[in-house]
Amino acid sequence: MCEVKEQLRLFASSLNGLSSPQTKGLQKTGGGLLIVAGLLYLVNFALLIVIGNPPRDGALLLKTVAPQTTYEITIIVFFVIDTLLVPAVAALCIVLREGNGTYALVGGILALVALAVDLVNSVVAYSLIGLAGSYASATTDASRAAYAVTAELILRVTYDTGTPFFIILFSVAILITSVVMLKGIFPKIVAYLGLVAGVLGILGGLAGFIPVVIFWPVWFIAAGTQLYRLGRSVPGAQST
Repeated sequence: MCEVKEQLRLFASSLNGLSSPQTKGLQKTGGGLLIVAGLLYLVNFALLIVIGNPPRDGALLLKTVAPQTTYEITIIVFFVIDTLLVPAVAALCIVLREGNGTYALVGGILALVALAVDLVNSVVAYSLIGLAGSYASATTDASRAAYAVTAELILRVTYDTGTPFFIILFSVAILITSVVMLKGIFPKIVAYLGLVAGVLGILGGLAGFIPVVIFWPVWFIAAGTQLYRLGRSVPGAQST
């Protein structure tokens, strides 16, 4: 009985902490950024379907990239998404710390490390655009061959190594965060959706099947919507 009373006391204390004006603003900002990131992810997935898988041959890859502004747009959008997710993840971590501070912190740190990796990945991938221009203007076979080899190396670093690593690490972060959500003020459906997104993301990253991360933006939008609602709610009105 005493244990139940203590849990109720801690829960009431967490609600009071979540009702401060600063925290409310953090919730609304973080929730809004998650929603925008989720929507941008869906747009980028549609663009990736149009582009298709990148050619493995360096010369063909550079010839494919050179005339496509769509390729450049997708990289820029991914960079913007990662940038938006950095403060969004921090906001979510702060809100969830009341449920389980240790797990929330671990999930937040893993997510931030994964985002840092993907930001670097995007910058490296973007270099293919300049490389494609240099390849097109090259006047010797030796120069074109060197550019083609460099393009293949960039593809291996970004698409074959960096992207799967990012997917696995960020999926683990989503999984841990969703476990914390199960015992917090988020609806169970949001937590379960995160568990599915995390597990499928890990499996997809290990198998090299990237399309399974389509569940990520769905979870972003669901979690962001709830986080934004928390920021707009009045004290004592949060749903459990």
